[in-house]
Order: sequence, then C-alpha cells, then structure tokens
Amino acid sequence: MYTVDSEQSWFYAYGLANIAAGGSSILLPLYALHLGADAGGVGLLAAAASVVSIPASILWGNLSDRWKVRKLFIALGFLGISASFVLMALTKSLFWLILVNGFFSLWWIASASLATVMIIEREEKVHWESKIALFNFVVSLGWLMGLVIGFGWSGFSTSLFTKELSFLSLFLLFGFVSSGAFIVSVLLIPEKSKFNIKSIRAPILVRGALTTERFRYLPSRIYFILSPGKLVSTLKKVSPELNYFLVSVVLSFTGFAIFFVPLPVWLKESLELSDDVIFFLFIINALANTIFNNRAGSIIKNLGNTKAVVLSLISRIILFPAIFIPLVFKATTLTIVGIGVVLFLIGISWTVINIGNSVFLANLTSTKLKGQVFGIYNGAIGLSGVFGALMGGFIAKFSGYLGSLICASLLITGGIVFFSKSARPKDKPDQITNNF
Repeated sequence: MYTVDSEQSWFYAYGLANIAAGGSSILLPLYALHLGADAGGVGLLAAAASVVSIPASILWGNLSDRWKVRKLFIALGFLGISASFVLMALTKSLFWLILVNGFFSLWWIASASLATVMIIEREEKVHWESKIALFNFVVSLGWLMGLVIGFGWSGFSTSLFTKELSFLSLFLLFGFVSSGAFIVSVLLIPEKSKFNIKSIRAPILVRGALTTERFRYLPSRIYFILSPGKLVSTLKKVSPELNYFLVSVVLSFTGFAIFFVPLPVWLKESLELSDDVIFFLFIINALANTIFNNRAGSIIKNLGNTKAVVLSLISRIILFPAIFIPLVFKATTLTIVGIGVVLFLIGISWTVINIGNSVFLANLTSTKLKGQVFGIYNGAIGLSGVFGALMGGFIAKFSGYLGSLICASLLITGGIVFFSKSARPKDKPDQITNNF
C-alpha cells in the first residue's frame, strides 16, 4: 500500500500536473481533428512535441546543475504548463496548436526532468526504489484521473455548450489544475538539494523509466543520444548482443507509436465515436497500466524475463490488428466493449515490456557503463516516438489505419528478431535494483 508522508508531499504537485497532461493527451488530437487536421496532422502534432522535449531535457538539466537550483525550474515549469493550456484554449488553427504544444513540451520538461533527480538527491540509497515507485504511482493515478475528467466533461459539456466551448472550457480547466500544481510546488518542494549530480547521474538514467505508455514523463536526461562521440564510444564498449537489443527497442517502440498516435483519429473519424467514448477507451488502457504495473514483476518471475518480454511483443503483433475484430458486431456497445478489451490487454503487455526491458538491459550491461547505456536506451525510445508519430500519422492518412497496424506489427516482428539475437541473461527481475 502506497503512503505519501510529509517528506514526499511535493509529489502531489506532479500528480496535479499529470491530471492535466493525462487529459490533454487525448484532448489535443481530438481538438486537432476539430480544427480540420487529418491523421498526418495529428502525427505531426505529436512528433513536434517530442522533438522539442529532447533538447529541452538537456537545456533544463544543464541550467539546473549549473545554477544549483531545482525548485525554481520545477515551479516555472508548472506555471508554463498552465499558461500553455490557456493558449491552447485561444488557438484556432492547427499550425498554432502545433506551436503551442511545443511550448507546452518545453515547460513540461522543465519540471519533469528534475523529479527523479530530486528523489535521488534527497533520499537515502536504500529508499530510492520505494520512493520512485511511490512517485510513479502518484503521477500514474493523476494521469488516469485526467482521462476520467476528460471523459466526464466531454459527455456533460456537450449538452450545455457548443463543441468549441466544450474544448475551450476543458483546456481552461486543465490550466487551472496546472496552476494548482504550481502553487503546491512553491509551498511544498524543499528549497535545497545535495547537487551531487556526478555521483547520481547513472542511477537517474537507469531509473528514468516510463510508467504509462502515453506518458509525457520523458527520460530525465538524454545525454548520449545527442552526442555522437559519446554515443559511438559507448556502443564500441558494449557487447554485440546489447547492440542487437537496442535495435530491437528502436523497431518495437516505433511500432508502438505508429499504433497509438493515429488511434484517436480512427476512433473519431472511421468509427464516429463521441469524444467521451474515446476518453473512456483510453481510461481502460491506462487502468491496465496502473493495475498491472506492480504485478509485472511477478509475471516476469514466473515466466522468466526473456520469455515474458517476447510473449508480450508477440501479443502486440496479434492485438494491434485485432482491434478491427470488434467491428464485426453491428451493435455499437459490443464494438466499444471489444475495443476496450483489446486496449486493456495491450496495456497489460506494456507493463511487462517496460519493466522486462529494464531488467534485460541491466543484465546485459556492466555497472560501469550502466548510466551511459540507459541514457542511450531512453534516448532511443524518445527518437522512436518521433519517427513513429510521423510514420503512423502519414501511413494512416495515405493507406488507412489498417496500413498503420500492419506496419506496426511488422516493425515489432523485426524487433523480436533482433531481440532473439541478444544474449539470454539470467532471469533476475530484481537485479536492476541491486547493481548500485
């Protein structure tokens, strides 16, 4: 059972921010469609935000280290997020929505990139895992609550307002919640940290894992992916098996993004589902992430790490195209239930892949290189998101969503092939927590 004490009360600021981020993760593509975007435009919207986030992570991290300030950048980040939602409410074109979403991503990273740093700097090493798990629970719950708010407001507001006012009011609501995150951060985030960044850099990189697949909480630092010299130097020091694994990650995660980015477009335009139903379906997916995130370790322990990851990847090859199967039902309710079941199972597979990959990577990497390798791993995931968003959007635009699903499954198949070329490390789900 997770319990937040006074020392970790500042986690609530991130929980509030993730209410806004979770709700906006679906609100933004729906609003883009309202403004006249197609699948390609929605893909560009997602890709542009990811592109901004990568250099922003470097910028805020370096400024924070140089000026020895944490609280200021976190609070400013939340304030910038709040302002971004107000600007989104005033945006009337796709072009400006893309720019404002990039502005949002810039400020989001200002706060998100420092969360793991704050925990590791302030907590004793023996408490790192439990405190980061608690933090992840708080922000995942916030993300889920944001989707629930989007679901409730989309269904309720349409009976009172025009479509335009419904979007505007929800953006303003998330802006208000984000301002609450700013206030909580000012009141509760500790003023001082240890600022011993060199000694904690590797643990930060290793523990900067994602919890929810559509999570905006990106890797805390992406040093090596933007430095060709460091990247090449590190890759030369690792085994061929590890390089195969990283190729597998790029292929698989690109496939994941190709599936998810155009999904709201397909649900809206092809199935003609209402906004509240689309929010509901993503609630089901996020709920699976939340419920099974802590159970994934047991699944990995029972099946073995390698087998668990491979089976989860195979399940996605099957589940992604399977989202079309519920369409055989003429009744809309049965169709929605069927899609919900598929998305729930996809959410379960994510928890195993996310944790299993981290364990697999830790087992393949020496302690000395662990920080560098996890930096490359996190950077590869970030870049895969960019490529997958662009590919998914434009493949769906020109060949339909089925074409995106086929492309996603083919890329994941390629990921499994390269994964199979990796070494088979001993299946120790807890090894990642014992190497520091």
